[in-house]
Amino acid sequence: MSKAIILKSALSWSGALRRKLLASPDFATELEEHVRRPVTPELIATWLAGLKALRPDSSIATSKENLRVLRARVFYTLMVRDINESASLNEVVAAMSYLADIAVGDAYNAGMAYLVERHGIPIDFETSRPLELLILAMGKWGGHELNVSSDIDLIALYSQEGETSGPRKISYHEFYSRLVRQISAIISDVNEHGQVFRCDLRLRPDGDAGPLAWSLSAVENYLVSQGREWERYAWLKARPLPLAYFKDSKPKILCQAFEHLRSPFVYRKYFDFDALASLRDLRERIRQDWQQKALARNATDAKLNIKLGDGGIREIEFVVQLNQLIRGGRQPSLQQNNLLMAIDAQTRAGVLDQAVANKLKAAYRFLRRTEHMLQYREDAQTHLLPASQGLRDSLAQAMGMKSADFETELQQHRLFVSESFKNAFRIAGLGEEVVSEQLKSSSQGAQLIPTQEAEFQQYADAQFELILNSHRLRRLPRQSRERLERLLPLLAREAFRCEAPEETLQRLLNVVESISQRSAYVALLAEYPETLSRLTNIVAASPWAAQYLAQYPLVLDSLIEWQSLMEDPDLEALKAQLQLELDACLLADGQPDIEQQMNLMRNLQHQVTFQLVAQDLSGLLSVEKLADFLSALADLMLDETIKRTWPLAQPRNRKVNTLQPPGSPWLHTES
Repeated sequence: MSKAIILKSALSWSGALRRKLLASPDFATELEEHVRRPVTPELIATWLAGLKALRPDSSIATSKENLRVLRARVFYTLMVRDINESASLNEVVAAMSYLADIAVGDAYNAGMAYLVERHGIPIDFETSRPLELLILAMGKWGGHELNVSSDIDLIALYSQEGETSGPRKISYHEFYSRLVRQISAIISDVNEHGQVFRCDLRLRPDGDAGPLAWSLSAVENYLVSQGREWERYAWLKARPLPLAYFKDSKPKILCQAFEHLRSPFVYRKYFDFDALASLRDLRERIRQDWQQKALARNATDAKLNIKLGDGGIREIEFVVQLNQLIRGGRQPSLQQNNLLMAIDAQTRAGVLDQAVANKLKAAYRFLRRTEHMLQYREDAQTHLLPASQGLRDSLAQAMGMKSADFETELQQHRLFVSESFKNAFRIAGLGEEVVSEQLKSSSQGAQLIPTQEAEFQQYADAQFELILNSHRLRRLPRQSRERLERLLPLLAREAFRCEAPEETLQRLLNVVESISQRSAYVALLAEYPETLSRLTNIVAASPWAAQYLAQYPLVLDSLIEWQSLMEDPDLEALKAQLQLELDACLLADGQPDIEQQMNLMRNLQHQVTFQLVAQDLSGLLSVEKLADFLSALADLMLDETIKRTWPLAQPRNRKVNTLQPPGSPWLHTES
């Protein structure tokens, strides 16, 4: 294929490419050669190495020039390959993400060399090793999904406070803040070669008002005391870059320390119903903020924007990430920072319908490729479809489609995404979203039991007064206490329909008192009437089950996924999942975190036991089948315990006889 044919379609669509070749005619020959093979991380690294060989010094000025030349090569090669339908979406976004990784790494090295020469080295006082800065890749960059013309969102962290070792000593805080400024300038400054990426630092705690670099302890305090739901959403994709300027530093330890900080904040270990109201608000802000901005500029922008408008890319992201935020703490397999991988993980885990998943993936791929075509045109960060029909026709042609087919497919995808966004909580298995107003009206006033049942009402009121005046509940925050007060009349209503209403109410109150400090569970019962009804049926049928729920409230999560709760536990799948989770429980030094492993095993045992109890009370299990499941569960727990503890019990001067089967409790040792 001749050079003219290879570049024809891209030249027809992209004014940026035409200007580039006009300014640098030799670039056409270079580009024609590059577009013949996929743009991989290995190829990008090779390109940068070649540029460095031509300009071997590691100065800031050289880094700026090399990275801009590299960016142009990657961008225009991807453009031609994409328009010629030679590159997949994955190739494009992975290449741009790796370009950001390698660019930040090179800028980091240049900035670090400059500062170390003037101020000395930041040292870890415990290990005497140099300290690195940890850069967090946020947003699409963190998920290896970066646009072809995009900002890169980053947060900078360091491990401890101190003072550098050089003649012009400065604090670590000042040192790392200056380093962040250097990195941002190397990447973002515009010169005759353009820029590499626009650096956005506003996702850091306190935004523009906060310091450019944060210590790990300061971030931890911030997330614990001030972290909000939208920040959980933002930190979901955070990916640490293990940068290493110093040969004897240990950047992976810093990455592990960050993960121990991030994971509990983003992924709660319980089914996080307390956050649902905030997530609903976030969903509405996603829609309202964009609509207000669009109307302020141009009323038609809301229809033209394929990222922020109705049925746009951000709405797909919300549908997928909602499941992750709510369930990721209990199902680590859902903790994916790449959107397409997250969708696949959710279908495998059974939390997202396969048909819905397929349509979401198809819409995402189509909208992202359309977005890239818009950005290829002028190398600009835009998400707006052309308003004129002529440009729409040209866009369709660049996509390799007829204009009518493009418009039809675009409309179909956006309609499906818009409906999915409106029904995001239902798709996530959380029921219809009309409960808030219903509960608001049904919880007005305390007299919820019919007047002819005044005797039970009187008993219920007395019990409510006792529990509200108990030492534990008097210390509740005002908002938690108000939520509990709204729940109590609903408990009475549910208990009254049972054969022994007074006993049932007392059991319900015991459960509620045990969860009163965990407002998420009170919210679960207050906002989801079906869950409250299921809880009532169980405690009414069995005092033992009521006591079990009060002792292990974590299992309350299961009540909302009733269909799954009523299915036979797949112990083989649970065992495989447990092994993956246990293997991932590591301390900063790489040793097993035994306490966390024990908690995971306890949680699984409690969940499966409650699942069997619920099925038994529903009449789904024979005595024999129940005994078989309980025995198999005990086998699973014992087998995994032996597997994890046996290596710890081996004396260092002995070795395990490898002729014995792995995991056997009868392993012999030899000197």
